[in-house]
Amino acid sequence: MKFLSACEYEEAAPWRVFLLVAMLMRVTVVANNTFRFPQNFSFSAATSSYQVEGGWNEDGKGVNIWDSETHKHPELISDFSNGDVAADSYHKYTEDIKLLKDLGVQFYRFSISWPRILPNGHVTLVNQAGIHYYNNIINGLLAYGIQPMVTMYHWDLPQALQNLGGWTNIYMVECFEDYARLLYKLFGDRVRWWITINEPLIISQGYAGEKGRAPNINAPGTGDYLTIKTMVLAHARAYRVYLREFKDTQKGTWDFFGLNHYTTVWALAALREPVDLRMKDFGAERIQDPSCPRGSSKWLMTVPWGFRKILRWIKQKYNNPPVFVTECGYSDDGRLQDEERVKYYVEYLREMLKAMYYDGCNVIGFTAWTLLDSFEWRGGYRERFGLFYVNFSDPTRPRIAKESARVYKEIVRTWQVPTRYPQYSYDTQECSPTIPL
Repeated sequence: MKFLSACEYEEAAPWRVFLLVAMLMRVTVVANNTFRFPQNFSFSAATSSYQVEGGWNEDGKGVNIWDSETHKHPELISDFSNGDVAADSYHKYTEDIKLLKDLGVQFYRFSISWPRILPNGHVTLVNQAGIHYYNNIINGLLAYGIQPMVTMYHWDLPQALQNLGGWTNIYMVECFEDYARLLYKLFGDRVRWWITINEPLIISQGYAGEKGRAPNINAPGTGDYLTIKTMVLAHARAYRVYLREFKDTQKGTWDFFGLNHYTTVWALAALREPVDLRMKDFGAERIQDPSCPRGSSKWLMTVPWGFRKILRWIKQKYNNPPVFVTECGYSDDGRLQDEERVKYYVEYLREMLKAMYYDGCNVIGFTAWTLLDSFEWRGGYRERFGLFYVNFSDPTRPRIAKESARVYKEIVRTWQVPTRYPQYSYDTQECSPTIPL
């Protein structure tokens, strides 16, 4: 039996972000053999609209599929919670921007709530209060020299569009094109970095019977494949409409490969009938190594060397495109002294630097997921990824810096991983696979 090593990653297609620029990345090595990030490297932190905003029915916002899912079926969420208030960033965004400024990051990746802009999903009804909210965020970021990286869609589909079949309906391609066009018109004079659709694979699971994934449609083998086709076409339309109507008047940046990476699994030829129909089509099984440390999310094993490996694979497969790591992070129970998260970032960033220095991978940026503790989908508030702790029992939702926030700030300020942490080697990783490779 032959086992194959493979990385579990959510691959955002090389999202088109306009003016193509060739960039030469250099990594400086200091005397103690610690790699430094290049001065043209970018650090970022990220959130998504439904996970942090709250204000679920305020100021003209429409209902989204996660509003519906959590209100009708709270039992599908581990702690029976929802994102009605979440971290209350709808009211506390100025405080969040100040946290970003204190971290020193160059980018903030956030998403726009489609139904906050278009309550019924269509451009026939535009919510000015939603436009005002996102204008305030964008302008507030730029005032501090922080570039907005905007995700058009991060899972919170307007319920009105789901009533038409959601992403299984090819009509969604036109709806998304209209939505993208409107966003370019409203914000494209200031937003240089766009991501169209976050993690299409996970979205498709909501149409394949996977519990706790809105819209919770049980159509495996059909709904998920229809969804994937529609999203690919919608992404292409969003890019083409920019080229036709906005490229000549809006100054963009360049195409890049957006990578969300958290963990690594092993793949082997399927020896039994897979439950997941997609895996049956792949002819493969995925398994985790129980010797690896695990976060609060049962799927999240700490496997630092897998990060370097997937970056090398991207270099070889796609001719070394500029890669912006758009999500990477670790879940725990929300503790302030979050040593395991610190260790996770230290180890993963070191492996990324090895990929850049030893392997020549063109990595241009890194995003910590996430800025704040937030609603973690079917994990509710039991799985905390934030650099900043949020007390969800307090109506004021105070933010408190964790140790990981202080360490990340130090990395951003010094352009290197602190040398006081133990060195880990790619070849003698702490998590030694017990599965033959």
